[in-house]
Amino acid sequence: MKKSLTILLLLIAGITSAQESVVLSKNQLNINIAPLSLSYEGKIDDNKSFTASAGIAYAFEFASEQGGGTETAFIVVPYFTSSIRNYYQRKTVKKSNLQNNSGNYIGLFTSYTLEPFGEPDNLTEAVAFLENSNVFTVGPVWGIQRNYASGIHLGLSIGPGFKTGKHIDNGFTLVGEFEFGFVLTSK
Repeated sequence: MKKSLTILLLLIAGITSAQESVVLSKNQLNINIAPLSLSYEGKIDDNKSFTASAGIAYAFEFASEQGGGTETAFIVVPYFTSSIRNYYQRKTVKKSNLQNNSGNYIGLFTSYTLEPFGEPDNLTEAVAFLENSNVFTVGPVWGIQRNYASGIHLGLSIGPGFKTGKHIDNGFTLVGEFEFGFVLTSK
């Protein structure tokens, strides 16, 4: 087990030092459509950055009751995420149509969900995951981010993590996020 972990850490260190560094903006602000959020990325070092975002997860359900009526439910869950990223450039990425902060990275991801508001009692199990409030997750992630000259912003990160919260059992989970939106400012 120790040998496997050591080899993995050496490979990650080799990848990050062998590749060219990514050109990072000093500050970048994005508005995301999926999920509905606002995110900020600030440069720490030549290839390291800090990100923070705030947004809402939501669910709407429309169902017919057995007695002939209909029932609707709506729930909104505010959340916050942050991460520290160490970018490395892959040689296969064509820089001609990419803007700053485009590249692959490894990092540490954290998220926190607040109390939901809406009508959580009427929702089915399909969207019951939104009822988990005051949940904190943390874990290492691998990610990819692309900011195109057209202003489109895409991001995806995933990794193993740990979750803890007021109304849930502590345990392991997947952490990360998907972002699709637009770059508002990049300086």
